Amino acid sequence: MSNAHDHPELAAGPNPFFEHISPFISYTDLPRILASSPLTHIKWKSIPANRREPLLNISDQHFVPSSAVLEPASGLQILLRRSLAQNNPLDPVVRKRCNQIGMACTREDLRSLENVQGGGLLIAGMTGTGKTALLKRALSVFVPKQVLEYGKSDSAGFYSLRQCVYLLVDHPSNGSRGALLKRILHTLDEKLGTTYFEQHKKTTNIDTLLVTVSKLLTLHRVAVLCIDEKQQSTFEDSPWRLDFTLFYLQLMNLGVSVVLSGNPLAFEHIKLFSQVMRRFSVGGICLFEPAVTGQETWWKQHFVPQARKFSIVENWNIDTDLRSRFEIENSSGLPGLFVAYHQEVQRSALRRAYDTAEVCEQDFLEAQESPRFKHLRSVALSLSSDDFNVANQFIDIPPASKTSKRASTVTAKQPALIEGRNSTVVSAAQRLLTQFKSKQTREANQLSAQLEAFKTMSPDDIRALGITADLINAFEVQLASLKASGKKTASPTKCDGEAKQ
Repeated sequence: MSNAHDHPELAAGPNPFFEHISPFISYTDLPRILASSPLTHIKWKSIPANRREPLLNISDQHFVPSSAVLEPASGLQILLRRSLAQNNPLDPVVRKRCNQIGMACTREDLRSLENVQGGGLLIAGMTGTGKTALLKRALSVFVPKQVLEYGKSDSAGFYSLRQCVYLLVDHPSNGSRGALLKRILHTLDEKLGTTYFEQHKKTTNIDTLLVTVSKLLTLHRVAVLCIDEKQQSTFEDSPWRLDFTLFYLQLMNLGVSVVLSGNPLAFEHIKLFSQVMRRFSVGGICLFEPAVTGQETWWKQHFVPQARKFSIVENWNIDTDLRSRFEIENSSGLPGLFVAYHQEVQRSALRRAYDTAEVCEQDFLEAQESPRFKHLRSVALSLSSDDFNVANQFIDIPPASKTSKRASTVTAKQPALIEGRNSTVVSAAQRLLTQFKSKQTREANQLSAQLEAFKTMSPDDIRALGITADLINAFEVQLASLKASGKKTASPTKCDGEAKQ
């Protein structure tokens, strides 16, 4: 039986939901417990080098808990344990609330219930920063068994219960509310062996789906709902982004913690609402950024040395500084790209080996052109290149991820080149100006759509978002300013003329 030493929450009284999750892990113990090294128990040297290649497939199980991931991991543990404590089945108030949720027929019924004040966690970072890897590893550590079966319990008020402690769902690519709700049902079915998706796949009324999903998450006592891979194109640009936000707030009010993980560009509009940010701050607002210089402590001292330990070759015959330079140039400080590159370097060495393998400089060069890494290298180059076309070939890389090296280089070179009437730089300036104007237009359109959305929302939804008349007025002023600024922006032709003076 669990005790208050392992689960401090039990000092307030018994709670069966804590019996099957990990004991509380202190912040100082997180690195040790989250770390995972699958090669530790594999005798890979007993396998001829030219037959080891399949072992590279388990590299995704090698997890390095650098200092950069500790806060979000801690935030996830906070949400999980907080939610389980708030939903203690031995509490008569909790049992009553669960029954009321089960009887709800409309969103108004759910809104009428007393709020639990659940929390959320926001993990923002471009592709390759390790968000998904962290979520999967941390959840597997905190919750060793995702689905639990409980028998009859008079004190808990149920005959039987099949609990899904957490649910990890990828955000649908089409960005619609219906697709997300049905994906939640489908994922529940995968974990529980139920048929909820089949029962509701023809349901088109979004409000009905919202209520159904809320009831089922409560029925199966889901403590944390994690929604991964939220992109700008599937959320921030979605006409339903406010409705998504309201749905997340509703789940928190019902006692389900919500974790959102994805591209920083997908969360820009959430930051406008203090009420929403307050709720997500319970677990934390965390930003994953690339190691810009390769000298950052979390990268150089924590991540790289441990990531290199996933090695199935006997010798690494390459200068240490040269190796580090290859690694930072081909990953731009993104853990996901580092792992992929490290994997391909070893693959190259293994394919030309027989009994034993040795990595040399040529393997690092060949890995760059591997069909499994060539595209990823383009992502790395887009972060570090001074070339405008290379740097801007991907639309889902946040401006904040661009290296300071490139920014300082462009700033230093541009005036001199323009004075020399360099046509390439003038063309780049034209594209930058066009891009700036497009961004202004997009922001104005989004703000206009947001104001229109406010007009169609119910007073309850307006209050849930913490929106006031002053805030709406401020939006209208901002919209007018954006439109006025767009009219005053110089045209590309004028820029061209100024450059030739």
